[in-house]
Amino acid sequence: MLSNTRYSHLHRSYLTIFQTINSPAWYAYNQTTHPLIEASECAFWYCIKAYEIAVHNGLQHQQTVATLHQALENHSTLSEHENLVFEPDPAVFNIHDSKYFSLAERAGKPISTYLKRAFNGSFNSSSASTATNYVLYSSDIMSALREQTNISKVVSNVALSMTNHIRTASPISSLNDSKNNDGQPSFKPIYGAPNTPDNHRYNGKAYSSEPFYVVRWKWLILPISLVLLTPICLLAATWSSWTHKVPVRGNSPLAVMQCVIPEDLKEELAAARTRSTMHKRAKRSEVRLVECENGMWAFERSSVDKE
Repeated sequence: MLSNTRYSHLHRSYLTIFQTINSPAWYAYNQTTHPLIEASECAFWYCIKAYEIAVHNGLQHQQTVATLHQALENHSTLSEHENLVFEPDPAVFNIHDSKYFSLAERAGKPISTYLKRAFNGSFNSSSASTATNYVLYSSDIMSALREQTNISKVVSNVALSMTNHIRTASPISSLNDSKNNDGQPSFKPIYGAPNTPDNHRYNGKAYSSEPFYVVRWKWLILPISLVLLTPICLLAATWSSWTHKVPVRGNSPLAVMQCVIPEDLKEELAAARTRSTMHKRAKRSEVRLVECENGMWAFERSSVDKE
């Protein structure tokens, strides 16, 4: 037996406390191996935790942000069906003021009784000879404890499984609907405030992130104006060309380059020896595009050139 008990906090609601001692006696007959004796103390108790949970690409990631182990034994709402009450900090646990978590005695005792029975057992070797040795177990749980290499991990996994079951299981309607002799519910909810019918089993906030776009509508004024004014300008240019008997041509300069230039203008430009001189002479000349009798289009020099 262990002479000292670590888990003896007064304000913790222990479900069970048990010790494990592993003493493989048949090792003593092996001269090259010394007996390995291990002793551990384990405990299960209720606590309140606040989680921060996120889901990315279908995978859930959670992190514990706060834990409350201490419970109140003397509370204003304490009744014969309750023995411990937890009052978390509303700012830390994201709950409303005057809310609390209560642990019903009728809920804790059956679990405590089951855990005490489950972890009560032994295993031993059937023979001292290593050649014919095999182990006898009082239960499957004893077999699992012997095969493990980290007792703390095993107990943590059991506690995590119980926690996940509490978080995912729905309330039992038959218990919640039962009444005592005074017409009051026999079982109070695990979470709620005194004398309030709208109690919730769990509390928290869920957020779903999704991308969104912020449109600066002022930036759309220019492109929208261009789209709307383009057909208007096209219709106005077509109407003006039709009324002045000017055919509409494409916006490519190749069509104009194919038109005939007057001969006297060609001679005048050809006499220029430098590019700047040609540019000055061409800048003083004015031509207009006219339709010839044969249906072709040609440039016709104006009667008066610019000085």
